[in-house]
Amino acid sequence: MSTRRALLLLGLLLVVSYGLRVALARQGGAYFWLDESQRFSPCVQVVDAIRFHGPDWHEVGDVIAVHQHHIGFFLVGIPLAALFEFIGSLGFAAGALWIPPAMLSVTSVVAIALVYAIARRSGASTNEALLAAFLMACANSMFYSTRHVLPYESGLAAGLGVLWLTLGESRSVLRSYLIGVAGNVAYLVYYGYLSTVLVVLVLYVFQPWRWRTTIAVALGFLTPMLALHAFTLWWAIPGGNPFLIGLYRLMQGADQGGFEEGWRVPWIVLWHVEHGILLAWIAGAIAAAVLVWRGGAARRHVLWLVALAFLYGQMAIESSVVRVAVVEGRFARQLVPFFCLVTAAAIATWAGRLRVPRAVWALALVACVAQAGQNFATAFRLWFPTDVQDDVVRRYGDQISFAVSVEGPGGWEERGPTRYVLLNTIAFLYPAKASAPVPAGRVLERYDHPLQFVPYQYEVFDPEGRAVLQSTDISMRVVDTGDRALALQ
Repeated sequence: MSTRRALLLLGLLLVVSYGLRVALARQGGAYFWLDESQRFSPCVQVVDAIRFHGPDWHEVGDVIAVHQHHIGFFLVGIPLAALFEFIGSLGFAAGALWIPPAMLSVTSVVAIALVYAIARRSGASTNEALLAAFLMACANSMFYSTRHVLPYESGLAAGLGVLWLTLGESRSVLRSYLIGVAGNVAYLVYYGYLSTVLVVLVLYVFQPWRWRTTIAVALGFLTPMLALHAFTLWWAIPGGNPFLIGLYRLMQGADQGGFEEGWRVPWIVLWHVEHGILLAWIAGAIAAAVLVWRGGAARRHVLWLVALAFLYGQMAIESSVVRVAVVEGRFARQLVPFFCLVTAAAIATWAGRLRVPRAVWALALVACVAQAGQNFATAFRLWFPTDVQDDVVRRYGDQISFAVSVEGPGGWEERGPTRYVLLNTIAFLYPAKASAPVPAGRVLERYDHPLQFVPYQYEVFDPEGRAVLQSTDISMRVVDTGDRALALQ
């Protein structure tokens, strides 16, 4: 396939992918997670300080000095917040919560494009690179969370951008230093994807190993963090910490989950997100490993297999062996680009050696699209508490009160006894300590809670909390208690 035709097809793939993400964002779900407001609100504060206060650079410095977690997300979030406010000033969907995630989902689409670019730079043909991008576009792991204002996709896209840079031919000391800087910036966008940045830099340093390259990359990686530490020391304010101390404390608190299950969490999450596509990826990795064992593999086969082994090994060892960091469900997403790259590389190589009819390949592509469609449909079917609650309150008004079916959540104002009770929308169901008694009565309406989507249960809940969620009816529902106001069953 010619490069021009491949780029046209890639462009079409990217347009369709972005359209699906905008449609998903419009379905709701923004600000379901507490982290969303913690990440995006400071960016809005910075824009407002510049736009309305003069600009007030002192206020900008204060915001950055206090909100240090994933501080690199400011590079993405500030332009996003500025565009959001500009759109609002034009009167187009002013204040619509779906707009920020719709705009931010561009970074997920950029990651798809980067997979194509990485494959090409690593020596793949246009067909292989396009196949890798197609597999990435079919990955629900890169889709279902784009309805949220979170740094996950932008952090992964930044890491892939660094990988693309490392595949260039030049290995000068200056270029190596700048790659180190870029690697650290990618890490600062989202700290949880440090493993991706490390594997990218390690692969670069050891091809071939030179001490000057290693030192240049290391110095480049340290430069942004040391600069931020110096800034926060200089810009000392109440509530702020020197950057490296705050980073250390954050890493010490990475314990939301279970250490012992870290080795299996990526597979559990990827299975519930991808289903049959995960099996195709595993088959592709095995096929690539066979090529390596037989001595017929290209350099890129080895690169992607090493990256997969490094990423999974680090997650498993840090959690299940040395017990320094738990594995959250979102960490499994780091494996996805390399699964796509290695699967495409394996298919492209074996297709040239085996006489497989085109009809078989066409059928395989159709099956992949069908599985992706089924996976995406699950994301589209999710209802979120804010949307359900707004709709129910609008229809029932003061006749409705609220309750939750698990013990632990709090923070809402109790109403007096009412005939109708809305369950599991008023508070985020964390921590889930045990099942709680709920009002008895006839269920008038029922909606699946997003935490019934298994991958969401692997974000902040430990095994005990997940067991409570899975054994309790946490669906969002309107209960008619009749004459028995809040009678407990």
